[in-house]
Amino acid sequence: MNEPLALTLSTKRITQDSLEEVLVSNGFSASVYLPLLSQGGNRAIMTFASKNQSYQQEHVEFLKNIVATISHILERTVVMENLVASAVQGLAKLAESRDTETGDHLVRMALYSALVAEELRHDPQYTAKITPAYVRDVYHFAPMHDIGKVGIPDDILLKPGRLDVDERKQMELHPSIGGEVLRRCEAQMAALG
Repeated sequence: MNEPLALTLSTKRITQDSLEEVLVSNGFSASVYLPLLSQGGNRAIMTFASKNQSYQQEHVEFLKNIVATISHILERTVVMENLVASAVQGLAKLAESRDTETGDHLVRMALYSALVAEELRHDPQYTAKITPAYVRDVYHFAPMHDIGKVGIPDDILLKPGRLDVDERKQMELHPSIGGEVLRRCEAQMAALG
């Protein structure tokens, strides 16, 4: 089986000439570039390259169908990610509306959590597990750590000063309450596929 061609990611602008140089230097003799549409009009290019045959029109038509399918799947994925992120932000705002100090805390926790995840990404033990998508998810979902506070009575949640022992025990239930809320959300999403 042939090894996949690994292109080095770079921040420099890629030109058609430089991409073709990489393909030619790796033994490819023919290529097809097809636009991959995504939400918001952003575009990407999907490249197909061959080492031992040229592309005929029927090949290009077949590849266009593949790209259309991938484009549709990509768009659905982006829409779903945006829906989930919006739902998470809505739940975080719900928690924030109960306790204004929680709002600033949620923003700080999202940023700190993403920074910690980004730093862990550089540790060889975690490099394979912590991807940029993982870091993004940590940032988006970190505010959920306090969602269970919506189940804590106002007289405890908003009490100025120290909580007594019984109030503290009730406040300590907020992670369990939040976990149950998120399990229910996950079950509903799973039921919808």
